[in-house]
Amino acid sequence: MKKTLVVALILFLVFSLLIGCQSNEIKRLDSVQETNIEKLVEYKDSYVGDNSAVGGILYSLPGNMYVKQFSLQTNTKPYVIKVEYGLDENSNLKKEDFNEFWNDENAKNIFLNNAITLFILIKNVDEVEFNLNTLNKQSFRITRKELETLYGRDLREYSNDILAWKKEVIDSSEKIEEFLGE
Repeated sequence: MKKTLVVALILFLVFSLLIGCQSNEIKRLDSVQETNIEKLVEYKDSYVGDNSAVGGILYSLPGNMYVKQFSLQTNTKPYVIKVEYGLDENSNLKKEDFNEFWNDENAKNIFLNNAITLFILIKNVDEVEFNLNTLNKQSFRITRKELETLYGRDLREYSNDILAWKKEVIDSSEKIEEFLGE
């Protein structure tokens, strides 16, 4: 009797842990859909050479759970941030979820959103490059000048006006659609 009770208790604990881990993963996947400006603004006026600030920004943006690595080119201008998105071999994330998350349309929107955010927060970044290791490998490279021409202003100004950042960048898809030609 005691043995059966112990086995039942152990099974209950194991299943509870598995269900708890699964629900955390679902929350994590859902939470990356939004950009938390209030958290990001603490990185305003960062520099490309500040590895921890760049990492803090990237791990707070959509697609964060798929950042495999990033590198910073700071030796000569243009200063570039390169980000590689993919699945880690030790990841408990599923390949199907990864490929679904990074469909062509979603990837372009995430890349633009993340690039704009990096240009808003990092004073001296000139270019951003994203590489995506899905079935259809994708690369996306954009310059500060291209996006500032699109928005008609110095993007760093948004870090001082969170309401404008939300209204003109986050909540408005017009500029992204204009840029993508949709």
